Amino acid sequence: FDTYTDTSIWIKNRLNTVVSNILFGLFLLFLALMFFINTRIAVVVGIGIPTSFLIGLIAIESLGYSLNMLTLLGALIALGMLVDEAIVVGENIYRHMEMGKDKYTAAVDGAMEIYPAVLTATATTIFAFLPILLMSGEIGRFMQVLPVLIAVLLLSSLLEAFYFLHRLDFP
Repeated sequence: FDTYTDTSIWIKNRLNTVVSNILFGLFLLFLALMFFINTRIAVVVGIGIPTSFLIGLIAIESLGYSLNMLTLLGALIALGMLVDEAIVVGENIYRHMEMGKDKYTAAVDGAMEIYPAVLTATATTIFAFLPILLMSGEIGRFMQVLPVLIAVLLLSSLLEAFYFLHRLDFP
């Protein structure tokens, strides 16, 4: 017996691409938020990327999907959209704090004020990928992981942005 095609090399390369994009994105995000807003919000939002990925990967594993080329492609597609919710919510909470509200009131008011807009933006992105689930045949079964992964990652980012972010104690 001999190996015909070793696809683990491709998957390792794609995984390295995803990890390097996450780390580089975290670094740039942290610098930008630290420079323009403040350090604590930068840390909280920076924690959101790995938290969303962890929640998403646990959910994908529980749904019976594995880590392969398509799941990594879906992760790359969703990566740029993952931090959007946390940035918008964190910035709005900070704006409420600058208006003179206490930390708790600013967190609740800031999160609830921006909730409809962020929910709508996330839903439109998820709905844009859902028609892939309607594809039939072998290609449809092969591609169905893509919208599922993107939806799970974006929903985990939404959960992280509103559940965790508005409960943290901002400076």
